[in-house]
Amino acid sequence: MNTPFRQLTLWLRLLLLLMAVCTHARTFTMQNGDKVEGEVVAFKNGMIVIAKDSGGKALYSLDAFSTADQTYLSEKFPTGNKRESARTTKTATPAPKPGPSVETAAPTTKKTAAQNQRPSTHPGLSKLRQGSMGPELKARPQGKSEWVSQRDFHGKLLVVQFWSTSVPQSIEEVKGLAYLHRKYQDRGFELMGVAMDSSRRRVNNVEEAIGVNWPMRMDEDRVTIQEWGVTALPTNVLIDQNGVILREHISARELQYLLAERLGPVK
Repeated sequence: MNTPFRQLTLWLRLLLLLMAVCTHARTFTMQNGDKVEGEVVAFKNGMIVIAKDSGGKALYSLDAFSTADQTYLSEKFPTGNKRESARTTKTATPAPKPGPSVETAAPTTKKTAAQNQRPSTHPGLSKLRQGSMGPELKARPQGKSEWVSQRDFHGKLLVVQFWSTSVPQSIEEVKGLAYLHRKYQDRGFELMGVAMDSSRRRVNNVEEAIGVNWPMRMDEDRVTIQEWGVTALPTNVLIDQNGVILREHISARELQYLLAERLGPVK
């Protein structure tokens, strides 16, 4: 009586097993120890898109994965990592450590920026403090030759983001900042980026995937990061309309409330 049902159950189990073998779903270990479970849906120019088992997609650089997973991905997708090899930096300054995990959400005005400010574990800046002026910084938008200085944004709220494609939290912050930039650019909010990467191609890939259109500076030798005293990635320095540092670090989640409070809510 139960033989057909048992056979069907066995066939279903076999089918599920074959599906698991044929896909690239697995648990990946990142350089910072985090675990990412999901399936690789794209791998091009050293950038990997993973469809997470928990839902949604995430963009990572190959350098963000553990050595074992880098080997696995390179062997599984032999054409995915055709990009410039990272060069050894000439400075002996230690690379900033990945900062705390971040969250992003759509802006709301239900609570004030102060009410939504959480106790931060971010180390902030080692050389600059709230109330001081930041060093001169110049960057260029992708595809343009003209340099832009933070002085050019006088009269606007400005966030200078220090990040790297090899730090997953950085890319998540870029996504959140890009969302806020689209919403508040016309109201007086601007962004500048400093990427601690050796490959402009990888940075361009992230910019194109997320829709980054603000000036970016490559900082392979960590000169700018040293000048600003950045000790963790990502770091988002908030600067007021007069060029004074308001916050040594503000997450995209916290920033949404501050912008809504200072520049007015948007739909």
